[in-house]
Amino acid sequence: MDKALLDAFRDTDYLVCLDEVEVAPAHPAPALWVPPLGAPATLAHPWAAWARIRIDQPLPESLQTLVGTRSWGFITAWNPRSETRATEDNLAAQRELLTALRASPEAAIYPAIGIGPGSWSEPSLFVIGLDTAAIDALCHRHEQNAYVHGQGAAAASLRLLRS
Repeated sequence: MDKALLDAFRDTDYLVCLDEVEVAPAHPAPALWVPPLGAPATLAHPWAAWARIRIDQPLPESLQTLVGTRSWGFITAWNPRSETRATEDNLAAQRELLTALRASPEAAIYPAIGIGPGSWSEPSLFVIGLDTAAIDALCHRHEQNAYVHGQGAAAASLRLLRS
């Protein structure tokens, strides 16, 4: 991975949505979001509460409460190998990632977004409860170069999967 890309990862704000807002029936959630059986449709909104993760900094207190001592990862299926691709392809890959995560009963999943330098951003997921090997496998499946992860309240780390 070149220095510019590594710097971009390090300069990114990794935001996790802490709130959910119920979606009115006239305004269904987007196709990317599928509620669990029996749950109301919800969608994160810009005015919701967000927690910011930064690489090499401790997890924010608001996330420490959710995470406890468990492992966590900030992951996405967007833009494999850090190469831009069509939105439709990114959405399909993100749906696949979300489906795989939902198949893991130990995983708690929160909507998230990475906002980097310039106008770059990627919809993401904050996942609690999966070990590093499981997250690695998902990220490899979606050809990601790296992801942010940690254990409990410890400092967030950038885990490089491709050099």
